[in-house]
Amino acid sequence: MKQIDELAVASGSGAINDPKQLAAALRVGHQVMIQKQGANARFRAVIVGWSDDRYVIAELPRSQTISGHVAAGDELVLRYILRGVVYAFVCRVMHVAFDPSLAVLAWPGGMSALPLTTERRLSVQIPATMEIDSEETGGVTLLATVTDVSSGGCQVEAVTVGGPALNMDQGVRAKLRLSLVGNRREKTVETEIRNVMVSAGKVILGMSFVDNAGLDLRELAEEFFSAGGQ
Repeated sequence: MKQIDELAVASGSGAINDPKQLAAALRVGHQVMIQKQGANARFRAVIVGWSDDRYVIAELPRSQTISGHVAAGDELVLRYILRGVVYAFVCRVMHVAFDPSLAVLAWPGGMSALPLTTERRLSVQIPATMEIDSEETGGVTLLATVTDVSSGGCQVEAVTVGGPALNMDQGVRAKLRLSLVGNRREKTVETEIRNVMVSAGKVILGMSFVDNAGLDLRELAEEFFSAGGQ
């Protein structure tokens, strides 16, 4: 992923054409936003697989396939955010299945990549808990790990197997409690979910800090590495 991010920054236009680099920017279970060429409406889908330089398979809402809104021959624009980079590509629908609701898309000829920020990001492995308010449960706390952080946000991995159904849509707020310096100090930050990827009972969340509640990267780096990377 680092290679893709660096390519996006260095190329100016952010064009990615090599099939291997295109595949490196895809993630099974990642949510994408789809827009039909010539239409204004957008809907969410999930990448469920691909074959390099051949096709991409996406799981679509049944309402889109059964209604015929998405059909073979249509041109679709797919957009998603991954590790602070907005990716977008256009591809043609090769085949549509109804049960499950899937679309087989022709391999894109190219992909654009636009970094949302040029801020430095720090790769970490920091244990944390994530508190999400829920009308159904009155609030749930999940064990999580912060895997990278910048001054504007962070990426969080959490396990949801066996837990209650949670609202993890974009815009939902959550409180992160990070254990720093060998679990001897705690840092609490308010965050907002920006993007979500779910795979094998694990959810990967892109979070933005709320009300400038970000972490001091220099302080965090000093504490993280002084603790031996925890």
